[in-house]
Amino acid sequence: MKYKALSLFIVIIGNNLAFSQPEYKDKEKEIYTVVEEPPRFPGGSDAYMIYLRKNLEYPINKIEGDVVLKFIVHEDGSISEINVVRSLANLYDDEAIRLVNNMPKWFPGREKGGNVKTYYILPIRFRLDDYFRMNGDSLEKIKRIPALYDGGAEAVEQFFIANLAIPNDIKSGMSKIKVHFTVLKNGDISDPEIINNPINGKVNNDILELIEKMSGWSPETVNGEEVDSIVKLSIALFNLSGDKSVKVTRW
Repeated sequence: MKYKALSLFIVIIGNNLAFSQPEYKDKEKEIYTVVEEPPRFPGGSDAYMIYLRKNLEYPINKIEGDVVLKFIVHEDGSISEINVVRSLANLYDDEAIRLVNNMPKWFPGREKGGNVKTYYILPIRFRLDDYFRMNGDSLEKIKRIPALYDGGAEAVEQFFIANLAIPNDIKSGMSKIKVHFTVLKNGDISDPEIINNPINGKVNNDILELIEKMSGWSPETVNGEEVDSIVKLSIALFNLSGDKSVKVTRW
């Protein structure tokens, strides 16, 4: 089965799409590309990651890359009209489409207090390290579940919102701090580090101190065995007319 590729600008999973006007499927029902509350996989980004790790069947030729899909999330959370925006190879395109077809219903996009039909763009990542490890001279398939914070991605955001003092001079959405740290197999945190330095040193230091104080991480497991792992977070600070908030995503 062939899928028509569409040329669209991709931002990132979980964030708003890069469009400014609604599109129309027909004259009776508009399909939005930007909404006040974008569609979400149930349980957030962590649940999405677990879904991939448990359900993705890696094609036999073992290459790496991304398949990018565009689809419609309906008012009831169901998905339809899945198209390949960027292809990796036929087997990988088919596997990405299969994964999306089998997903549970999403939380739909919302606009002006109601559920709306929304376009969504989703990259499906194929990385050998996520699903295999070397065993002698051959690849051994593994079941890798990433380190997770108790309560998921939303709980991570709430932790920073509750504990991080955001300066008044922060430019909304422009201050994105990338950090990484190790979640040890006993759940402790070690070696937090700022990867970039977009804002003043005090905020950076505050973030590092907060990460060290975070409790509630479950370690990554490989085939059921707890292991040390590196977690990478992108922390975006917002200041909209004095209304301060934090958005945290993995990278």
